[in-house]
Amino acid sequence: MGGAVKPGLAAAVSNAGGLGNLPLWSADREVVQKTVRAMRAATSKPFAVNLNMEFPQEERLGVCLDEGVPVISFFWKDPCALIQKAKDGGAIIMHTVGDVEAAKRSVDAGVDIIDAQGLGKR
Repeated sequence: MGGAVKPGLAAAVSNAGGLGNLPLWSADREVVQKTVRAMRAATSKPFAVNLNMEFPQEERLGVCLDEGVPVISFFWKDPCALIQKAKDGGAIIMHTVGDVEAAKRSVDAGVDIIDAQGLGKR
């Protein structure tokens, strides 16, 4: 749902037993910090921040780790350069992949959760 997801909706998902996920891949540092803090105020349950690898994510990842985000969800492209930093920061790492090879590379790089998406063969 991309930019339609705000802390209220993501917190409702987490509070209901799912994993609320905040798409903050284009937000500036202050917005990331403010949004994560709003999420923390709305839930004590685990949640994720989605970082789309189509864009540079080093600074956003740093803010997320400073704020104690429990799950980092990488999306698109190869997140391998950021996985160890995220793990060292205490986060669980999720990566959305579109094929088996990407899943294997992600697992080999230390990803904890594979989110598989794709159309499959027709």
